[in-house]
Amino acid sequence: TPHSPDDYWRWVDLCEEAGIDSIWHSDQLVGPGVEPIAMLAALAARTKRLRFGTNALVVPFRDPLVVAKQFATIAFLAPGRLLPVFGVGGPFDPYWAATGQPLKARGQRSNEAITLIRALLEQDQVSFGGAHFRYEGEGVSPRPAKPLPLWIGGDSEAAIQRTAAMGDGWLGGFTPPVTARNVVARIKAALL
Repeated sequence: TPHSPDDYWRWVDLCEEAGIDSIWHSDQLVGPGVEPIAMLAALAARTKRLRFGTNALVVPFRDPLVVAKQFATIAFLAPGRLLPVFGVGGPFDPYWAATGQPLKARGQRSNEAITLIRALLEQDQVSFGGAHFRYEGEGVSPRPAKPLPLWIGGDSEAAIQRTAAMGDGWLGGFTPPVTARNVVARIKAALL
C-alpha cells in the first residue's frame, strides 16, 4: 500500500520512464491493499507503455461477467498491456471467514469462473451452465482486438493442472527460483 496517492504516482511515473516492464497488484479484498482491477484501470489511464496485471486475482470471490467486462474495458483503454492472472486464494486468507464462502469449492468455482470469463471475452454468444455459475447471452464488448492471455498463479498440484488445462501462462509471484523451475517442468509434463 503506498504512503499516499502522490507517492504511488511518482513511483509509477518512475517505472514508466525507466523502462520497467510491468507492475503487478495483488488481490486483497480484506485488508489495507488497494483493489487491483481499479488500479489496473488507473494505470491504463496514467501510462502509455507500461504493462500491468493482477498477482493474482482471487477469482472465486468475483462475478465472472463483471470481471470480463472490466478486463475488456481496460484492454480497450490500453491495448496489449493487460496481464490478468487468476488464483484460488490460500486456505488461510481472511476472505473465507469474511464472506462465508466455502473453502472446499474454491478450485471448482475458479475453474468455472475462468472458463466463463474466457468465453465472455472471446465469443459473440455464450451459453454456460456450471455448478456455481450460469450465463446465457452475449459476450462482452468492446472485445479485445486479440484474445487476452489468461494466466494462472499458484504452485499446488491443482494450480499446475489448472494452468495446463486452461491457462495461457503461469505467474510464480513470490515462488523461489528452485520451486518455480520444478513447477514449470510439472506444467510442461501436464501438457503432454
